[in-house]
Amino acid sequence: MRCGWNIERRKMNHNLSPLRGLTTSLVILVLLGLMLLGLVAYRKGSFEQRVSFVLTTDTAQDLHQGMKLTYRGFKLGQIERLALQPNGQITAELIVQQERASLVTEGSRIRVSKDKLVTFELVLEPASEVAAPPLKAGSAIELVRDHVAADMAKKV
Repeated sequence: MRCGWNIERRKMNHNLSPLRGLTTSLVILVLLGLMLLGLVAYRKGSFEQRVSFVLTTDTAQDLHQGMKLTYRGFKLGQIERLALQPNGQITAELIVQQERASLVTEGSRIRVSKDKLVTFELVLEPASEVAAPPLKAGSAIELVRDHVAADMAKKV
């Protein structure tokens, strides 16, 4: 009787082995997917410490969510969201990497650069004072726009 039970048990284990292989493959596949997702999030800066500032302007022309903020060719941050306020003003939440937030100082301005042929970007123009203190998180920063004539002169 005991011998028959062993044979039945072996048959059950033999029938489960393809199921175990499938389960193991699925677990490995899910783990690889989670690792890939984590890598993408890391590359996008999801785990970086960030500081936010507020841009206020009268028009959202040339601005879009995800627009880069640069300083001397290096990316500092980007526009996280744009919003139309009840008073008609446009506000943009500007997110800057914390380790580079000290470059945004009191008196700094941001200009919409139209130097590239295909896209626009925001460029940080530092304050004229050499030792200007860093701008506090959540503070407003001035957005400067070139006049239409200046834009045309640059393109010609």
